[in-house]
Formats: sequence, structure tokens, C-alpha cells
Amino acid sequence: MSHISVVIPVYNKALYLRNTINSVLAQDFKKFELIIINDGSTDQSKEIIHSFDDSRIIYFEQPNRGVSVARNKGVELASASIIAFLDADDIWLPNHLTTIWQLQNNYPQAAFFATAYKIKYGKHTRSFVLKKEEVFLKEFYKYNFGKALFFVSNFAIRRSVILKEGGFKPNIHIE
Repeated sequence: MSHISVVIPVYNKALYLRNTINSVLAQDFKKFELIIINDGSTDQSKEIIHSFDDSRIIYFEQPNRGVSVARNKGVELASASIIAFLDADDIWLPNHLTTIWQLQNNYPQAAFFATAYKIKYGKHTRSFVLKKEEVFLKEFYKYNFGKALFFVSNFAIRRSVILKEGGFKPNIHIE
């Protein structure tokens, strides 16, 4: 049984996709399912996805309807109570899902969880690492000042919460 469902929406990300999928399969936490939603890719994304032979991978293909609709389809297909999202051009460090699982165990009343991150754009790097191990929402504005705490790829949420809230809104550019 999967404890975490990982959702990756894919639209023409063949250049990055192999590294993204490998970063999920290399997690030290193994009780996950990987749901890949191909949102109408016209590049080699489908072939790359099908080149992986892992029983934890669930593949779904749909016409291009946008990243929010693809993520929502992944949530719908998910069987685990925790949903972790990963963009098709991002990668995780090997302990990402372990950290998420520990956080949800330590804070069963929490609705969502996030980890530190590092973003590289060409020669530029931006990272966010908390000064202490865990931060609650009551400190959100303090830690969020001048930098973003959450990106889709460092974020996980309880499935019941995202379903209750109606998922990602397709008409909003930044989810």
C-alpha cells in the first residue's frame, strides 16, 4: 500500500523528464505511487515515461488542458492520503518523501507540508532553508518575507483537504 501519491503533470518536458522520474524512484522512502499525467505532450515525453519499468508508476494520458487540470486528475487517481507534487522539470533530493512522511506523522493536525528547496536558473541559484527544523503557519509571514516558502515541487497536502477545497483552479495562472 502506498503512503504517498506523487503527481507529475507533463507537457513537452522530454528534456528534463528522465531526471525528474529518476529523482522520485531514487527516494529513500519507498512506499509511494508515482502518477504521471501526460497532458497532451507532442515531444518524446510519452516514450520516456514508458521506458521506465516500475510497478509504482501509474500513467494517464489526456488532451492538453493545462497543468491545473492535469494535477487535479492526478489527485483523483491517487490512492494515498498524502499527495506530493513535482513539476516535470524539477528534481528531488533522495530524502524528500521521508521528510514529508515524518512531518505528517509529527503533525497529524496539519493540512499541508513543505520542505527546503534550491532553485537553479542558468547561473542563478535561490534557496530557502529554515533556520529551525519546522515552521508552523503562525510564523508564515515572518519566514515568507522576501522569499517564497512554497513551490508546487516542495509541497505536499492531505488528499482529503485538496479534494474539499476543489483542487487546483484552472483559471489561475500561478497555482
